[in-house]
Amino acid sequence: MNGSKSIIIDANAVARISQYIDACEFAGVDIGSDLNTIKRKLSSMNISIDFLDLEHIKDGNRAFNYLLDKIKNDDAEILFSLYSEMELLGVFLKSYIEEELRIKKIPHRIRRRNPFRIQANFNYEDKVWKYWEKHKEILSDNGIVLTYPEFEDKIRDIIKTAFIISKYFSFEQSSDLYLYSLGIFYMVDEIYTLDSLFRNFINDIRDKDDYNNIRIGIFNDLIKSFPKFKEISDVISNPKEIFPKGVH
Repeated sequence: MNGSKSIIIDANAVARISQYIDACEFAGVDIGSDLNTIKRKLSSMNISIDFLDLEHIKDGNRAFNYLLDKIKNDDAEILFSLYSEMELLGVFLKSYIEEELRIKKIPHRIRRRNPFRIQANFNYEDKVWKYWEKHKEILSDNGIVLTYPEFEDKIRDIIKTAFIISKYFSFEQSSDLYLYSLGIFYMVDEIYTLDSLFRNFINDIRDKDDYNNIRIGIFNDLIKSFPKFKEISDVISNPKEIFPKGVH
């Protein structure tokens, strides 16, 4: 990767950032404002904050500030996987359909049934894709550029890395396996995730002595499979150096 540091951010974190951006825009405050500023502005306009998901907005504000700080101080490159983007668009679509069905006064117990959702009349291009494009542009304008790491000639290598990782660990979510393999293959510094179980797992693998033999095993398999790991094997004193840190 190009930056002196690199960070992968997962779909949930970006979804929370989007909620934070929406809250800033709704309150008419600058992107980068904290939650208290948003609440004060809405209160001054006599607008209730009861409809806001305050914890998610707070998460989004924290993620936004964290990435911005890493970019400014460490020249970090922010990676957002195409796989995660697909997940994110699914979150946006689900949220939009839920709102459309609610407006149509469809009972909650019925609108939760997936087959029913195909009956919703919605505009994916405007309400999902353009919504996401707008948010990417807002992030870019505020100094956070999301970079897709999946170059066409590297997709097979990322999947091959996932096969290697799967020899040692079983992941409950295929998306976690994919992101972790992406982080290993590109030797990123950090994976930013709001999933505490996944984050703790990442850090346990990296830091705990109990996993030392597994770290060595994964590194040796990578050396056998990829020339770039063979090239760095002589300069890396500890295999731990290729394993990312989980942050939030």
